[in-house]
Amino acid sequence: MKVLDSAGDFLRWVLNAAVTLVVALLLLRALAEYLPAIGSIPLVRTLMRSWDPMLQDWASAVGLPWSGSVRAVFIPGLAVALILIRTIVADAIQRIFAPPKPVRAPAPPPAEPAADIPFDPSFAQPAAQRAQSVTGTAFLTAAHEAAGGVPTQIGRYQILQELGHGAMGTVYKAEDPKIGRTVAIKTISAAGMGPELEQYRARFLQEAKSAGRLTHPSIVAVYDVADDSVGRPCLVLEFVNGTTLDRLLEETALPLDKTLDFISQIARALDHAHAHGIIHRDVKPANIMIAGDRAKLSDFGIAKIEGTTMTIAGQVLGTPAFMSPEQCQGNPIDHRSDIFSLGAVLYSVASGAKPFPGSTFTAVAYKVLNADPVPLREVKGDLPAGLDAIVSRALAKEPEKRYASAGQMADDIDAVRAGRTTSAENSLLRTQISTSPPGN
Repeated sequence: MKVLDSAGDFLRWVLNAAVTLVVALLLLRALAEYLPAIGSIPLVRTLMRSWDPMLQDWASAVGLPWSGSVRAVFIPGLAVALILIRTIVADAIQRIFAPPKPVRAPAPPPAEPAADIPFDPSFAQPAAQRAQSVTGTAFLTAAHEAAGGVPTQIGRYQILQELGHGAMGTVYKAEDPKIGRTVAIKTISAAGMGPELEQYRARFLQEAKSAGRLTHPSIVAVYDVADDSVGRPCLVLEFVNGTTLDRLLEETALPLDKTLDFISQIARALDHAHAHGIIHRDVKPANIMIAGDRAKLSDFGIAKIEGTTMTIAGQVLGTPAFMSPEQCQGNPIDHRSDIFSLGAVLYSVASGAKPFPGSTFTAVAYKVLNADPVPLREVKGDLPAGLDAIVSRALAKEPEKRYASAGQMADDIDAVRAGRTTSAENSLLRTQISTSPPGN
């Protein structure tokens, strides 16, 4: 096959060289029709004596006189025709001498999407879209990805099915044979080697440390940490048989009271995490699982444990549409950044619109930093005034103007559900009184 390749390359080179030379001479001859002085050049005179009789015969064969105007068009046209012929012939040579392509086995049909939604929606994708290119990783072999293989066991856990696959890892449904409990196992597929690989691994292990410290009914529980047969670190988590908040809202319109109940539960979960020194950093509808009447916060993969140096200075982590101003700028953050994100979630799920819309990170970040969202009741007029006050306080640009804790925000949400006046409304009223002109 190498010999055939070499022969084909040589023939194409000869063809290209010959046609290029002939085309250059034809164009030089044609130029003499526009600039008669060129006809005095010895090479051009030789071309005119040797080629003109042959060209004149070709022109006569198609019924054209051998006049100067005809030559000015006929000769360049012949050069163009030669270029087209060269392309056709070169393609034929390629087809003749190219080695046969290997026959590939047909790809297996995509698996049906799982009926149960994984605990971690940021990693979940339809099985038909899960093909990923993985190179140079000690955690996940390219062969496994290419074949779409699913392990049968990780540690002592028996794998039942793959639930979702994304750029950062894979989620499996599994069973703990010791106690017969269904769990979700999240692996990591870190691309690259060296420091990059270690950063992925450190972030993954940080998730285990973060979430493992938290015990709350509205936080996905971490049961165990294990390594699979190729050394990938895996989290063994509570299996949530439900769906994500964003998907749920796509399928059905939730009553406002139910929506507020879910957001209040997540606010309580954040308050619990903040009390343990943990900032989530990526609160969004896709990270909120809904199972019956229970909302659960998932994915502490980019959480920051206060007192550690895991988060890289100046690095922006999170989802732009729900990020706080300080997070967009890569500045240091505290628990009030999560409160801003939850305020953006509340605005989004209550109104059906994002508070800071935009098609690019730059556009969204600019609005987060500089623009106030459209008042909630201008987007959806039937929402209670107290809800507008909650969102306005949670989305304050300056952290000190937001709720002091997520628990206070949850109290205000519960007050709206009960028809009571919220602390945010009282604060807004005091601000209006203090800034109003005397005598009003």
